[in-house]
Parts: sequence; C-alpha cells; structure tokens
Amino acid sequence: MAQVRSRQGRNEEAARLMREAIRTYEVALGPDHPLLAHALACLADLLLGQGDGAAAQAPADTALRVYEAATGPDSIETAAALNLVARACATQGRGDLARPLFQRALAIFTDRLGADHAHSRTLHRHLRDLDNQDQTHAAVGCDPAT
Repeated sequence: MAQVRSRQGRNEEAARLMREAIRTYEVALGPDHPLLAHALACLADLLLGQGDGAAAQAPADTALRVYEAATGPDSIETAAALNLVARACATQGRGDLARPLFQRALAIFTDRLGADHAHSRTLHRHLRDLDNQDQTHAAVGCDPAT
C-alpha cells in the first residue's frame, strides 16, 4: 500500500505506512531480518526521492547493517543498501563519505551482474556526478564538507 501511495505522489502517507510496516517487522521478525532491511531501504529511497538525505540516512544505515549480516558483504542486497547510504551522504554534501560506498557497490554489482547492467551503469553515473560536484566546488573555492 505504501508503494501505491508513493506512486500516487502521496509521499507523506507512504512514509507513514512504511514506518508502520517497519515497526511491525521489528516486533514480529526481530531487528536483523532481511524483510526489515527491505522496508528500511524502501523508506530511505522514498526520502531520498523527496531530497531528504538527512532523514534517509538512519534507515539506509540500518538496512545496510542488516543486509551485510543477513546476506553477506558482497550480496546484491548489500550493494543496493551501500548505494542508498552513499546517496544519503552525497545529498548532504558528503561526497568524501559517499565515494568509497559508491565504489564498493559498483564493484559488487560489476562482479555479480556485469559492467553493462543498469545497476552498474547507475553507479558509474553517481560517481561521475560526484566528480562534477567536486570540480564545481573547486572552481568556486568552497569545501562542501565544512
């Protein structure tokens, strides 16, 4: 239902429904279940889509922790969560933190899915975007990390 609300542009309602699902999964399945990580990842993605990297950070970080423990450090799920965490960092001007996460996700996707897969191409684009931001910041003499 949350995804339907999101597609309808009813993002506040979607986020509320996702948070309810997260609470239910935590109680019913425990804090380390992959379904919980999936719900957290969906919430983080929704928040990132709204441009709220700060709000997306905690659910993305938790999804990554759960996926790494449940599916392994080199799983597709872990790579997807790395991408979410990196995007949350990047939207907050923390390219220094985002870059190694994007690189790790890219390595996993390339190894598992191939260099021409859409996920691998998306990670290449994210890294190019970071490079462009770095060049822009250097040109105007600002340090986004401060």
